[in-house]
Amino acid sequence: MWLLVGTVVVAGAGVVMNSPDLQQRVRYEFESWVLGLQARFGIVPGRTPSANNVELIKPPMALHPGSAPVGVGSAPVPVDLGRPRQEPVPLSGTPPLTTIEAHAARGTVGEAIALDLNLHGGLDADSERVIIGGLPMDASLSSGARDELGRWQLDASALAGLTLHASRPGQFTLFVRTQPLRPLRFPRATAETPVEVTVLAPATASDTPPAPPPVPSIDELLERGRKALELGDGGAARLFFEAAAERDNATAMLLLARSYDPSRGTEQIGVSADVIQAVQWYQRAAAAGLAEAGAALDSLRQWLQQQPNPDEAQRKALEALTPAKS
Repeated sequence: MWLLVGTVVVAGAGVVMNSPDLQQRVRYEFESWVLGLQARFGIVPGRTPSANNVELIKPPMALHPGSAPVGVGSAPVPVDLGRPRQEPVPLSGTPPLTTIEAHAARGTVGEAIALDLNLHGGLDADSERVIIGGLPMDASLSSGARDELGRWQLDASALAGLTLHASRPGQFTLFVRTQPLRPLRFPRATAETPVEVTVLAPATASDTPPAPPPVPSIDELLERGRKALELGDGGAARLFFEAAAERDNATAMLLLARSYDPSRGTEQIGVSADVIQAVQWYQRAAAAGLAEAGAALDSLRQWLQQQPNPDEAQRKALEALTPAKS
């Protein structure tokens, strides 16, 4: 059992010794624990406690001169050592505690990532330093420098406008705490807070949406439509002609109307005729000032009049082409 525990402890110590980040975190937690003990027991750093400023810690079975041993459940009785008892010094001169206001930071590799850190209360900014742990070794801050333990140190007055620069994407937690620049008469707990940082990879060309294809000119649309007709692809030709016709091109309207005209034999280009569509596009081309469209309407009307058994669409088209009698 103890051999297993010892093996685990040695393995854990090896992991800590091989990881600068873990060493930094352990050092950070140990310093915070020591400072908390100093504040709890009233020990001023840099001064050895003496018998006059440290209250004796009594064992539970202490003896009172001239009395029997104190039993369990009775209040412990202090031992009279023959010297006056030193009362604890009140901590009225202790400066107010500093608090750190922080927010999560987010940015991109290669850019300055703002760290929104603010100190409130406590000492003035010129009397405190800020220690930041957890900063990756390939990252840096815009002010201060890294110490021998790998932590980042800077004056509290330099927090305004502090930015972080990272060379690779990732997520990590910064541990920010304060430390007085000069020894204090009375110790106090240091302010500390974690800050979550997210560093994103820079946008690449693959992340950028492709540029839309250039819009072909009307002449290009007409040329592609004519080539489609030569190949017998009336469906593709209609798409090209309609795209140009929607841009108010009269020639495209005329060509589109011809592709629907039943009197011109649309079967040879692989599409079905639509006499209503033919009349509408011929009329739009004529309204745009194209004389050929008017002649095409006359020719289509004559063809419709010659049909022995016109269908419903043909009768409607003929009515649209026949001038009303006054």
